[in-house]
Amino acid sequence: MNTNSLIKQIGFLLIFLTLSWVLIHFLAIFGVFLALALPLLHLVFYPHILCFWCRLKGGTHSLKHSLIDSGLILILTLVSLPIVYFEYQLITKLTTPVQVAQIAQFMIPTKSQHPVGEVFPLKIELMNIPSSINVAQADLSFDPSIVEVVDITTDDSFASFFVQKEFDNQKGYLRISGGVPNPGYRSPTGLLATAYLKGSKPGAVELKYLESSLVLANDGRGTNLLADFPSIPFIITPNQPGVSPAPNDLTIKNQVQGDSDKTVLSFAEYANDLPKPFNNTLGELVAPPSPITTAPTMPTNNESENPLLSFDKKVLEYWDYFFNIFKIN
Repeated sequence: MNTNSLIKQIGFLLIFLTLSWVLIHFLAIFGVFLALALPLLHLVFYPHILCFWCRLKGGTHSLKHSLIDSGLILILTLVSLPIVYFEYQLITKLTTPVQVAQIAQFMIPTKSQHPVGEVFPLKIELMNIPSSINVAQADLSFDPSIVEVVDITTDDSFASFFVQKEFDNQKGYLRISGGVPNPGYRSPTGLLATAYLKGSKPGAVELKYLESSLVLANDGRGTNLLADFPSIPFIITPNQPGVSPAPNDLTIKNQVQGDSDKTVLSFAEYANDLPKPFNNTLGELVAPPSPITTAPTMPTNNESENPLLSFDKKVLEYWDYFFNIFKIN
């Protein structure tokens, strides 16, 4: 077989498949109406009506032949509809992105008692990370009358840059948000930052991860993988009379206004982005919203990106309206 002959056969096959696809979808839409119209066309335009049966078997065209043609078109229509349905299901499965489970969590420290005046670390650490991530943001609220934030450090953080790293000991709020360039960070656990706290007076205090916290997958859609927003209970105990607070063996770098080992992009307060009742935590909005404060919104409608899928869905929805035989999502 020479090259020209092979090219002709491939071209014929492509033309045949294209015409078959067009015919199947044409019959799926108009087949029933065409089948019903043929006998009426026979009565109006006889003997000029096109007869498929006569072309196959020969003979003189008659009303019986038009009825046979109608039956053949109806059969082909009933075959075309399932083909369109299976085509729709196949395209849907091929174009629907794999959903990543929302199971990422913030770790809860085991030690929950500290004396007044002790500076102790709170590791803001993630666990159960199901896939590669490129953005993480931790927002915490606390009672500033019992504890205060001394500093936030990013030593050993998986993030390579930070958009925000700030705290407010008057309002009782802490935020740390950072990211990793593509291909992101892929590990079951990861340290985002360490906050250093100090008890101001005895009492029970609860640090709460706010709903503005997020962990975004590196999937091109900004899927938030964070499963819950836990609370961290602490008890600040009074110092025993005559006993000084335990000496702190912590070396804290002054990183609130920038890191020497990390790239800090900007600092701003985002009160309007916090969920109620924390929307007034930081006072008035003084800067444009951070681009990663909330998960990016991406189109989730596959039909808007795939005209063929949209066309098939409209065909099936049309017949489903009358007969309710297709399960269209």
